[in-house]
Amino acid sequence: MSRRTNKQNRAMSSPQQTTVNVDLSSADDITCDSCGNYTFLPVMLMKRLSAILSPTGQEAIIPMQVFSCNACGWINKEFLPMKEREEEPADDNETRKIIV
Repeated sequence: MSRRTNKQNRAMSSPQQTTVNVDLSSADDITCDSCGNYTFLPVMLMKRLSAILSPTGQEAIIPMQVFSCNACGWINKEFLPMKEREEEPADDNETRKIIV
């Protein structure tokens, strides 16, 4: 009896996966805003968190994953975190260009 109860408990505590069927042919393709390329690579933006703001009281470096164009290195504005989207640098092409 305990064996059956353990199986039931494990089944109840394991997360359930939901499968959703989506027709991707109706989805819009995302292209590079700079060169029109269709492929992107994951890259990391690095943020420095001051000791004053850090929950540990120590300075921290925090990686944030974004996607850059596979052809030219451009990072589309829609891939940036919200704060970076709001800030417009003087020369947009040079500040977001990543050399890989």
